[in-house]
Amino acid sequence: MAEKTAKQSTLLTPHDVAKMCGVSTKTIANWEEKELIPAGIRISPRSVRWREEVVLAWIRQGCPPASDFSELL
Repeated sequence: MAEKTAKQSTLLTPHDVAKMCGVSTKTIANWEEKELIPAGIRISPRSVRWREEVVLAWIRQGCPPASDFSELL
């Protein structure tokens, strides 16, 4: 059996991201719609998740608009 070479990402729910940012889940949905938060991973038409390391990096960078943040990665 092959060994895992990369650390598996923790996927965060909108509730998790909202808690980390100190805002409501509605605010997270609004930010997503306005592309103010890094793009999440759509796991179904009504469900999205974010990689924990991406959210943490975004917060460390001061929560820039997603278009500016993608340049920082």
